[in-house]
Amino acid sequence: MGNIDKYDYELQEHREDLKFGVTLNFKSMMGRLSRLEEETREVTEEYPKSELKKIWLGCMAGIFLFALISYSYIIFVTLPIIFFYVLALRNLFKTWKHFGYKSGYLWKITIPTLVVAVAVAVGLQLLIMG
Repeated sequence: MGNIDKYDYELQEHREDLKFGVTLNFKSMMGRLSRLEEETREVTEEYPKSELKKIWLGCMAGIFLFALISYSYIIFVTLPIIFFYVLALRNLFKTWKHFGYKSGYLWKITIPTLVVAVAVAVGLQLLIMG
């Protein structure tokens, strides 16, 4: 009777950790955050922190990319998109806190990364556009 769990596919499905890749789609990021929050049963030091870091990386890459192509009048199009990435980042902070991780670590990596990403993007713009 102890092996009945291996035949109960519904129980096996709930035991598996959600694994995501890095994405630049902010709508997908928001969906992944809500899925992690709803479906994660067991919180450890590594999981779901590793998945949250992948979402964070996608947010930073998206902000960098759209900061890079924000030049002159194009900024009116890219600024709202950057806003959505910042919104996803805010939800990431909420989910991070929901799982009981210390938000100080996330702030320590986010602020310098944002500063460097925007600085590099502006520097590349000046280098390319002249």
